[in-house]
Amino acid sequence: MTLFSLSLVVTAAFLHAGWNLVAKRVAGGAAFAWLFSLFASLLLFPFALYASRGGGCRFGTPLVLLAAASAAFEAGYYILLQKGYRAGDLSVVYPLARGTGPLLSTLLAIALLGEEPTLLNQAGTGLVIAGILWIAGGASLFRDSRSRAAPLLGIATGACIAGYSLVDRVAVGLRSFPPVLFFFAIIAFQTVLLSPPALRDPEGILFQWERNRRPAFFIALMSASAYLAVLYALSFTPLSLVAPAREVSVVIGTYLGTSVLGEGDRKRRMTGSAIILAGIALLAAG
Repeated sequence: MTLFSLSLVVTAAFLHAGWNLVAKRVAGGAAFAWLFSLFASLLLFPFALYASRGGGCRFGTPLVLLAAASAAFEAGYYILLQKGYRAGDLSVVYPLARGTGPLLSTLLAIALLGEEPTLLNQAGTGLVIAGILWIAGGASLFRDSRSRAAPLLGIATGACIAGYSLVDRVAVGLRSFPPVLFFFAIIAFQTVLLSPPALRDPEGILFQWERNRRPAFFIALMSASAYLAVLYALSFTPLSLVAPAREVSVVIGTYLGTSVLGEGDRKRRMTGSAIILAGIALLAAG
């Protein structure tokens, strides 16, 4: 993994953990997700227009189909993530989501895209996943029925991450679509997909506009920047390397959850973070 690719992924991780902290505090559901998706569409439109004209790439059936598939996974990701945050701690839901994602992404990349990570890369991926599971508490999370919803929602969110990661690698890596143009198409579809559940609650949209339009704009800006950084990394780096390396965001998210939000079990969760960092070091070295 090149230093430039790693720097893109780490930058994305800081941005991603930052907007998740804001999302945890808002916990606004479908109406909030629709609002920041709309903001992201507006922010990306001029850049997508420039990419379409200057790069000689136009919207076509392959781009539209891949963007629609990625958007479906993205919409599921945002909705499940919001539900998870309402059901449990950021430092539990977030690591489980981010842990399931790279595990499934790596397996899919090997099985479907023919990627062949080195033994060092595989060891790094294993450490990343082990660290995330250590942070989340392992099987003990499922022993208490009262807390079962949060980890299950975290795992379901991770499955969505794997889905859109695979589609994105195909689009910007194998098909070479401009990342900003492809991402605009994703966000446009995502906004449409989120519209029915959001518009069924017009009072909820009004409430989110009055109370949370600034956080929604902040999340739109941060999440769009983070996603674009990852797409650019995916355009020249295998998914089996990018997916686990992205999980440096778990370290940041865990620190924010325990330090800023005052969530418990700080020692365990920071130990898991150290394991994740060791895994990412192996990914970079391999």
